[in-house]
Amino acid sequence: MSERQAPPIEHDDSRRRRVHEPASASMSLNMTPMIDVVFLLLVYFVLGSNFGQQERGLRADVPEIRSSQQAIDPFELPDRPLVLQVGSRSDRELDFTLGADDPLVGSLAPGPGLSAALSQALESLYQPDHEVVISPVSGTRWEHTLEVYNAALGAGFVRIRFGAPGAAR
Repeated sequence: MSERQAPPIEHDDSRRRRVHEPASASMSLNMTPMIDVVFLLLVYFVLGSNFGQQERGLRADVPEIRSSQQAIDPFELPDRPLVLQVGSRSDRELDFTLGADDPLVGSLAPGPGLSAALSQALESLYQPDHEVVISPVSGTRWEHTLEVYNAALGAGFVRIRFGAPGAAR
């Protein structure tokens, strides 16, 4: 009897390797060209900007050097702004208080005479370019502050600004 031998079983490992091995063609990003471009842009903008021109354009207000030969006027008053403090009493149109930090201005009352009183102070005490600071007390209505602003503008003052609410200067 001839026994027939079975052919040897060959294992196909190639198929098994394909399943378990990661794909050899994976995507990757080459960072070298991107870094080169970034550095080129950086060099371009640094060389293209002009820093010296901006520094020359800054204005510096430095005090003038007075020589000993110049006489200093002992009666010269410091150029302090005129501070007008506004405070609301109620929501009505002209129901607010008004005070000036300069006692020479006198009493100021809300109403149609406010512009005339400020105009008189402008003629006797100040120049038209003297600074006026309108400083509202905390809780002051905006309409009352604007009423004082319009009166100062009508009196002839040209440098008018608003102070921080509640801060008297």
